[in-house]
Amino acid sequence: MIYLVGQKSIIFMFTFNYYTLSNKLPKQPKVGQRKCIFCGGLPLTKEHIIPDWIKAVIPFDNQTKNNLSVHTSISTSNEVYLIENDYKVKNGHRLSKKLLIVCRDCNGGWMSMLQKATKSILSSLILDEDITLQTDDILKLTKWIVMTTMVAEYDDIKAKKIPISDLREFRENHQTPARWKIWIGRYNGSRLGFHHNGFRVRNGCVPYSINNIDNLQTSTFFLSGLIIFVMSTNSIGVYREYNNIGTIKLARIYPMLKNSDSITDKPIPWQSLKVVDDTDVEHLIANIF
Repeated sequence: MIYLVGQKSIIFMFTFNYYTLSNKLPKQPKVGQRKCIFCGGLPLTKEHIIPDWIKAVIPFDNQTKNNLSVHTSISTSNEVYLIENDYKVKNGHRLSKKLLIVCRDCNGGWMSMLQKATKSILSSLILDEDITLQTDDILKLTKWIVMTTMVAEYDDIKAKKIPISDLREFRENHQTPARWKIWIGRYNGSRLGFHHNGFRVRNGCVPYSINNIDNLQTSTFFLSGLIIFVMSTNSIGVYREYNNIGTIKLARIYPMLKNSDSITDKPIPWQSLKVVDDTDVEHLIANIF
């Protein structure tokens, strides 16, 4: 089994001096100071990767150490070349992790609104309750998943692949960016938390170069009775190699499938979905890579 993660991203921050009416230079931010990933604003506040209220739904031990795997690989249509393999152990459960990456206005504004809009839906899915997801529920859930994936990726900065333009556009219009795919399903397994992978896939029409932009990320969230799988890319043609995910008991909620015997834009009775276990998760990984 191979988990694929790409090269380290470097973000250059530029600040510009300006004069006040008194011709005195204001205090400048420190060189390389981080700014909000969504709008570039300040001051920054800490944002939970997984909302704090979930602790009441999913009890967990915050003293647990968690393993973060870091891999760098090249994937083509026929072969996978492993370049780097590394493992890190971090303190604390990943569900309790907070990141200093969003500003006060974003965190307390539109992000808070998305959290509140999906709280009851998420609670029901996590507890595997007998509910039916309506189209409006699916749209709200999709927006929350996109936001959470964008935030969670910064916990694995070396494998960051989502372009900043996607974050900016999502903040402006709350629309899922192009070339994103999202699946959800019922889960009964031993995993809890999230796992992120970033890597490069060579389009058959484009020669591969070690300097090519990293172009694909996958994020998987394990939240008790709920599993979420997200794949996004900034390259056209990458998805042609990944067509088997929907066969592994997961319902694709973005983009919605129309005129199909599979999951559609019609309501989804949650209990009608088959349950995903840890063996299915291994199959999911195998079908991707």
